[in-house]
Amino acid sequence: MSEQQVTGILTNAGKQHITSCALENTGLNVSTLVLANVPNLSDNAARDPNMAIPAQAQIVYQTDELITGFIDEHTVAWATVMDQDIGDFDYNWIGLVTSTGILLALDYLPLQRKRQGVNNVHNRSFVLKFAAAKALTRIEIKASSWMFDYSPRLDSMTLAIVANASAQIDNMTRYLGLKDVVTGLRNTIELQQVHIGKLEQKGQVQQEKQAVMIKQRQQKDSEVQTAIVNMTTAQVSTMYRQVKQITSTS
Repeated sequence: MSEQQVTGILTNAGKQHITSCALENTGLNVSTLVLANVPNLSDNAARDPNMAIPAQAQIVYQTDELITGFIDEHTVAWATVMDQDIGDFDYNWIGLVTSTGILLALDYLPLQRKRQGVNNVHNRSFVLKFAAAKALTRIEIKASSWMFDYSPRLDSMTLAIVANASAQIDNMTRYLGLKDVVTGLRNTIELQQVHIGKLEQKGQVQQEKQAVMIKQRQQKDSEVQTAIVNMTTAQVSTMYRQVKQITSTS
């Protein structure tokens, strides 16, 4: 994770725009943060307050997803987060553009490289200081609520995880031997496979026994049902003959 706080300059066009917004009480609306790769631009050079927005071919990234916050009554900040899916590009220029397309402020940077990749996240915040900045931008959220660098904490956690994993590997290699560990794992897997095979054979035998028992039970039930039917038929025949005999005698 990379975090950088930029404190650039107001352009002359930006100063005029701020004055107009203050006189007209319209509020200052910064809508876009622009990153560009300007050839032959040195971060040690004096910032040009008359500089325009770089040519479209030099702009490598721009976003209107900005986080805003005030530091004090006269200092405000805009920030953006470029997550790990954004890239690949290089940039050495950063600027803030108003909703009316005016380049408000700019700064020059050492060449920054933004590449896609896990944990390759860039946080960029642009801080400006001018009279009544908080009131003019109408920003009500404190920048301290989001201006926090998690990099040291993440780095320490990463180092701790790597150190712990390395220690475990060293211990296994030193006391058990890597070859012995692999052999032990292979033997365990083979024993489990043999055990599973035996369980499958045992289960198959049990299923066959159950099938035989069920077949025998069904056959026995069929014999009992046949005997009951025969017995009932004989009883009905006997009763019929008796009734017929009584009827004929009467």
